[in-house]
Amino acid sequence: MIKRTSIVFGVVISLLLLALPVLIGCAPKETPPAPPGKVVKPASVGIAAFVDMTGPIRAMSYPGHVGYVTYWRWLNETKGGIDGVPIKIIEIDTAYDIKKMRAGYEQYKSEVLTMEAQGQSPFFDSLYENFKEDKMPVYASIGGSDAFLYPPTGWIFGGINTSDLFGGYAAWAMKNWKEARKPKVALLLGDYPGGRFPLFCPPYLENMGMEVVATELVPYRGLTSAMDQLLRVTKAKPDFVFTTLVVSQLIIVLDELRGMGIKLGPKAKGGDFELFYSYGFDKDMMAAMRPENWDGIVVAQVSGWDFRYYGKPGYEFYTLMTDKYMEYYNVPKERLAPSIAGFSMGMIMAEAIKKAAEKVGWDRLTSEAVGLYGYPEIKNFETGLCPTISFSKDDPRGQFGYLFRLYKDGTTDFLQDIETLPWVFKWLDEHGKPFK
Repeated sequence: MIKRTSIVFGVVISLLLLALPVLIGCAPKETPPAPPGKVVKPASVGIAAFVDMTGPIRAMSYPGHVGYVTYWRWLNETKGGIDGVPIKIIEIDTAYDIKKMRAGYEQYKSEVLTMEAQGQSPFFDSLYENFKEDKMPVYASIGGSDAFLYPPTGWIFGGINTSDLFGGYAAWAMKNWKEARKPKVALLLGDYPGGRFPLFCPPYLENMGMEVVATELVPYRGLTSAMDQLLRVTKAKPDFVFTTLVVSQLIIVLDELRGMGIKLGPKAKGGDFELFYSYGFDKDMMAAMRPENWDGIVVAQVSGWDFRYYGKPGYEFYTLMTDKYMEYYNVPKERLAPSIAGFSMGMIMAEAIKKAAEKVGWDRLTSEAVGLYGYPEIKNFETGLCPTISFSKDDPRGQFGYLFRLYKDGTTDFLQDIETLPWVFKWLDEHGKPFK
């Protein structure tokens, strides 16, 4: 009996040993650390960039994209890429069309280590579940990261969303509010994913001491007039109007407000209301408007654009990048403002790829590795063009700062120093307010 049991036991052990490789193969995989020895590098690695080059938000998204591409071109030309590995940049013109965004993602996801998108909130809104499933890290830039729900997906990094910008401006407004009554706020929102996210903001704004008196959505395609929405907003007599309109909408709305006799600015100084715009301006956008129409508007500026870094250590690099920008694309210098964020973004993405390669080795480098060991490990990173950048698995927003700028009498005033934005969706989640 003992002998028979021993034989059976031995057979079982043998079968387990034979099955071990299969069982190991079925276990969840993570990219292993790089082994010691010779470094094997690929001929090149790919990254994908989604941008509107020919559609309705080109004026908002394309300048930053060109700054971004300028950085990668310079890196390839002068450094041979990252650690001598050239970077293949795949540019996808979405024309702000969700079908093109999804098709581009499916076409190129197997060819790249990471992706980025400039002001493409429908891209994030429709694909963030795919990013998790495919383990594809995506960098959200220049106002496009409105898929930053809470808790975070773990695969979207960077950028600032419109809800957090509203929260930041509300904090500034409340700090400077002098009257005993609650300030009245109206939301005038663009009807697109990133534009609609502040629909969830009222509980947050009310908790800060504001009264939300009107909420209006403005179509972004085929818009010829927003008079109905503006009449309802002005009838509510707000002190502040927060807006997420895209450029084509904003041009129409500012023109109609001026035609209605509305003056932008604090009531205490003779204005009807203060208008806060969640995106920055550049020369092309201003040229499309009458100067008197945007006089008194307050705009958000992500600190990646911060002109106050002129003359600081990153200035020489900025000068080099802007010279290359003009050389490559034959553009005037006044078009360079949004490109600064693009330069910074390229540097951050390169750092993520480099960190992941150091962890797992170039021959084992995958999109999953960049998402696990690249972006989350960036701490206090200096681009020289903006405040330090830090990511973590718990907060993938990058800790970007923000500035508010007032356009008045043809000049620009910074309203406050660089501050970190609140995380509105986190607050909503912690306080049991639905936003999904």
